[in-house]
Amino acid sequence: MLVVPLFTAVANGWAMGWASAPYDPNWAERYPRRAAWMAAAGPAANYCLAILAWLLLRAGLAMGYFLAPQSVSIDHLVAPAAGGTGSLAAFLAQGLSVLLMENVILGTFNLVPLPPLDGSAAIGLLLPEKAAAALRRVSRSPQFSLVGLFLAWKVFPLVTSPLFGWVIKLLHPGLSYS
Repeated sequence: MLVVPLFTAVANGWAMGWASAPYDPNWAERYPRRAAWMAAAGPAANYCLAILAWLLLRAGLAMGYFLAPQSVSIDHLVAPAAGGTGSLAAFLAQGLSVLLMENVILGTFNLVPLPPLDGSAAIGLLLPEKAAAALRRVSRSPQFSLVGLFLAWKVFPLVTSPLFGWVIKLLHPGLSYS
């Protein structure tokens, strides 16, 4: 499974990584709803971590520990109110910024409803049983998984910019960044 991170590192300049757990496709076939809930757990965990980081950033802004920066980037959503680049405030500002954006992006990416991403199984919770069963049959095809990865790789970058803008609006309501 090292091929995808290496490929994306060479092609995009960043590696796409993921967690892996033992998975029995026979179990998933016997218990499709449980498998769908299991697939939804990863993105749910990403969003929980993003919410925690957002709350900590908002609390830091409210207490004056962080300030709205002149310009924002994916790793600098807030600026430290005091101290230089080596200060604890700067470390927390950057760490929480990365934690927030990384988890929003990973959670959203994993919800893309194409195999092998979690969204292809989690969508079974929203579909009628016959449609979910048909999707599970198609999803087992390795060719379909390659198409899913390719589409996600090419289409998802179009989603990241609006996603970033949405997070900025939630973090800094009333401010405008270009």
